[in-house]
Amino acid sequence: MPRPNNSISGFLKPLHVYRHILRECTYLPPTWRSPIISTIRDRYRKYQKNDDRQQKHRARAYKLLSTLRSANDGHRLAMQNFMRMAFGRIGIRRRRLMKSFVLPEDGPNNSEALEALLDAADNVEAKAKPNDRNPPSSQLKGTTASPTDKRPKHAFHLNWDKPKLLKFIASQRTMESTYPLILLAGEIRNVDEDQFVPAATIWGKPPAENLVNSKKGMWWQRAAAKMMVPLKKNEWDLLGRLSAGAQETDEGWMVPERRAPAKPVRKERDSGALDWDWEGYASYCVNQVEREKASKRSRRTGQEDTGPYQAQLSRRELTPRWYRRAYTRIWQITPVMEQDPRTLKPNFSWGTAKSSLRPARKSQLDVFEGVSNRGVKLPDPPSNSS
Repeated sequence: MPRPNNSISGFLKPLHVYRHILRECTYLPPTWRSPIISTIRDRYRKYQKNDDRQQKHRARAYKLLSTLRSANDGHRLAMQNFMRMAFGRIGIRRRRLMKSFVLPEDGPNNSEALEALLDAADNVEAKAKPNDRNPPSSQLKGTTASPTDKRPKHAFHLNWDKPKLLKFIASQRTMESTYPLILLAGEIRNVDEDQFVPAATIWGKPPAENLVNSKKGMWWQRAAAKMMVPLKKNEWDLLGRLSAGAQETDEGWMVPERRAPAKPVRKERDSGALDWDWEGYASYCVNQVEREKASKRSRRTGQEDTGPYQAQLSRRELTPRWYRRAYTRIWQITPVMEQDPRTLKPNFSWGTAKSSLRPARKSQLDVFEGVSNRGVKLPDPPSNSS
């Protein structure tokens, strides 16, 4: 991907920055740029009116634009972060997937739970009055609502599907031991939610309910921050196909080339004005005026220094081989959840890395003839004379 054609202006209206960001998003790989574009649109429409933090949001928009330009220019870390955002490994999409993943599935999981739910509904209908056509939702659950009832403190994890989450944490821990070279945000070391719950207080009594909930909540907060949320089956299969090199085989999935810059139809006459910002040099320090031309920011902003001390930037390019390896690393830390049709229990599967090593030739295997798998020399076979 060639470098950006022009530099970012010092001041742009929010709508113009929004257009620049959407234009840069079109140069991302077509297979996963849709979640990035939808997230940007939601954020802009959310703060379109009555924005009391305009300066902060404007600075974040400029930073996002420069990061997008750097990723399209060949910055590997920036491109890999956008890939993880698109597939829900980090960022706002991961939080949305996590919000629906921790909750239990709708409806009963087995026949016993279904019978119990039907019996509870029959009891509610029998106790209801003839004129009461819409009983409150608290009666359907078998509880009576009271204004004095209060929700216990630190009880955010009480509504979570803990058996499913504990099974998922154990599966992720097995994956981490299988691929020790994968660098995650944090390693899951313990699967016991009662890790921080004390056996007794300093007075020798059992801990109170609020203390137990707070200690368990602290453990669930740490565990939830390390979970790699499962994806849907179709998206997980797509990620596996991309790790096998489907991006360069399908023409619709290839990374688009940058458009040529527009050129004026008529040539403007030289007005005799100076081609350098003398007012900026007269009003501010040199390092502040030439901040966008620094070697660390020139790739992100597109600024170039035409002076004799211009840094020679090496050409960066994201090859198809790098994309395959990046997709493979993301696929290894991405699970998919499937439900067993008999037991109705969830099962988790993780992506695997296909070995690129070629099988050994016969001439190479002759070196290990007469040696066991442990590297011990095998005894000589008995002779025919004996």
